Amino acid sequence: MSSEYASLLQIRQLSKAFGGVQALENVSFDIHEGEIHGVMGENGAGKSTLMNSLMGLVQPDSGQIIFQGEVLDLEHTNVKGVLDRGISMVHQEIMPIPELTVAQNIYLGKETTMGYLGWVDEDQLKKQAYQQLQELDVDIDVTRPMKQLSIAEMQMVEIAKALSNDAKVIIMDEPTSSLSNTEVNKLFNVIRKQKEQGVTIIYISHRMEEVFQICDRVTVLRDGHHVDTKPAAELTEDQLIQMMVGRPIETVFPSKNREVGEVLFSVKGLHKKGRFKDISFEVKSGEVLGLAGLIRGRSNGYCTINHGAYNS
Repeated sequence: MSSEYASLLQIRQLSKAFGGVQALENVSFDIHEGEIHGVMGENGAGKSTLMNSLMGLVQPDSGQIIFQGEVLDLEHTNVKGVLDRGISMVHQEIMPIPELTVAQNIYLGKETTMGYLGWVDEDQLKKQAYQQLQELDVDIDVTRPMKQLSIAEMQMVEIAKALSNDAKVIIMDEPTSSLSNTEVNKLFNVIRKQKEQGVTIIYISHRMEEVFQICDRVTVLRDGHHVDTKPAAELTEDQLIQMMVGRPIETVFPSKNREVGEVLFSVKGLHKKGRFKDISFEVKSGEVLGLAGLIRGRSNGYCTINHGAYNS
């Protein structure tokens, strides 16, 4: 990595167990200032525990987190303290307050007030929220209640909320899971812009093509251990998969020669007004049934059915 980068966040010998499950064990690596740092691993690798530890949501059993040269007091660090230091997170599980507006959700806890009574300046709130969404090239009415938005729109609002904190580090946990390809491209443009402004992005994803497209370096966790941290440009997809699973993979999706059996479950002409119509499919013994469709709000109400044999 170029000498222009300096370690902004240092993780040293971090360990955390939940009962008899060792979620993290002596994990150590650095995150550089102004980089897009991918974190990858299979389910259960320890990614969420690590990020929750960084955000003050989980208290590690041992180890250190050093931010801007300061060793954090992990025993007494909470989410507000982490946010105040300049670390923000876009969670995979969206947690909006459904009855509040888009603007109120984005600036919850940091509203602009006016007058000696401290009334919230709603006009200023809406103006700031509109500008924040413009940064994402997103057209959402900031006066709409969150409960009226699609999942994809809620995700973009959550991203806008994280950016509104003027964070030095933004953790993005599977941020594209609910986004269309167009929205993903918009998000990547925002990420690159934030990087140009010196913001560090920690990018968690299961989508390897995204990691290679957007990340400078990649850290891989496996079974709670730090496997390695390498520049993304020096890795191939096969190498990354091997780091994640611990063995070479000859074929990611090996062919299966198995005949399917009898119909176990069938749906005929399923319909829900405004949601979907004329949905029919059946599931047979020994097969994998795939359901594919566009993100809500862009779909025509139909779905595509994809069948495949499963050797089990």
